[in-house]
Amino acid sequence: MVHPVRSIRLRIQLSQENLAKATGVSRQTINMIENGHTVPTLELALKLGRVLGVRVDRLFKLDRSKRLKRGTRAPKRAPASAKKRKGSPARRG
Repeated sequence: MVHPVRSIRLRIQLSQENLAKATGVSRQTINMIENGHTVPTLELALKLGRVLGVRVDRLFKLDRSKRLKRGTRAPKRAPASAKKRKGSPARRG
C-alpha cells in the first residue's frame, strides 16, 4: 500500500505525537503506518484524513503491482480440513 501520510504531516508541520493525539492512537502507531509496517483501520484512516485535511483515497492507495487484473479472481484458500499437520498420523474413519 502506498501512502503519503508522512509527507502531508510534515508539510502541515504536525509532529507524530500531535497527529497521534488528534487521532487517539500512540505515536508508535503513526510511525508504523508511515513506515508501511501496518495498515490503519477504516476508522483510523478516516480520522487521519480529517486531521490531515485530505481524502482517504488520497492517503491510501493500493500498489499497482498488487492489484488484480480485470476479470481475474483472488486465489482460493484451501479449506482448513484439507491441511495436514506435519508428523501427525492419518485418521481413519
